[in-house]
Amino acid sequence: MFQDGLQKVTISAKTLSVSTKESSMAQTQMSANLKLINAVFAAMLVGIVGYFIYWGLGYTHYTNSVLFIIATMFGVFMAFNVGGNDIANSFGTSVGSGTLTIPQALLIAAVFEVSGAVIAGGEVTDTIRKGIVDLNGMNLEPMQFVFIMMSALLAAALWLLFASRKGLPVSTTHAIIGGIVGSALCMAFTHNADGVALIRWGKLGEIGMSWVLSPVLGGAVSYFLFSRVKKNVLDYNAWAEGTLKGIKQEKRRIKNSTACFSRVCPKRKKSNMPPKWRTTRKFTTSRNSIRKSCNPSIIAGCMCSTTAKTMSILTRRCIPGFPLSLRSAR
Repeated sequence: MFQDGLQKVTISAKTLSVSTKESSMAQTQMSANLKLINAVFAAMLVGIVGYFIYWGLGYTHYTNSVLFIIATMFGVFMAFNVGGNDIANSFGTSVGSGTLTIPQALLIAAVFEVSGAVIAGGEVTDTIRKGIVDLNGMNLEPMQFVFIMMSALLAAALWLLFASRKGLPVSTTHAIIGGIVGSALCMAFTHNADGVALIRWGKLGEIGMSWVLSPVLGGAVSYFLFSRVKKNVLDYNAWAEGTLKGIKQEKRRIKNSTACFSRVCPKRKKSNMPPKWRTTRKFTTSRNSIRKSCNPSIIAGCMCSTTAKTMSILTRRCIPGFPLSLRSAR
């Protein structure tokens, strides 16, 4: 017994070591895939940024080239932090539930984030560009407004980097709008201007109201959709599973009842003997065979039946004047 226990422990240890090796190999393969994906996206980022700088310098006719390159670097830094924070917010649930792998989520995010920014980002860009700061509130030169935007861009990027390092899901829109408002107020105070008149507070109030309504509307729509899914899919699956389980239990109960009945009264095997030998075999069956084939209650019934038949034969043979009606009844 000690050797058997030792053998089982050895087998369990070997199985555990094999599973550990397999999990470590899977993690190594995943890390290798992530490194490859990071290298591919880094190469794409460098290529796109290089092409954008080349195109932008030609578009601006090489005026303020240094400032343009610095602004481009701030924008790339901001985009990098947006991807590190917003993509995790968008695809964290999909990756966490196992619906998508990390490479699949990165590929989908790269396609649809860029598509959304190019196709549907124009209105938001116009709002941020001219809907928050009133350029007529003070005499601003174009370069001063450029500095306001660059300061807001760098401030929002640094905040997103800090939040991403701490694992905090924050809003990029909140950060960039706060950066624009803060930079504009700083510009007004340094030039002894009215900073309150420089901000479009009505538009800023609308944006703030959207920040309040967004989680409320998102929660309401999510509640409605999940309630529909729960009613039409999840509850139906639970009902079907419970019904199937009940059917299996009933089938098992019937099977057990049939088995008990078979043990109480087993089926007799077919005999190849002639009919007369079958009749003779019926009366010559020993008591031991009856005990083997039937339970005690059936044995008692068989004994009573045999006694009744014997009494009937003796009555007909030994008492000639016995009533026929009673004989037939016997």
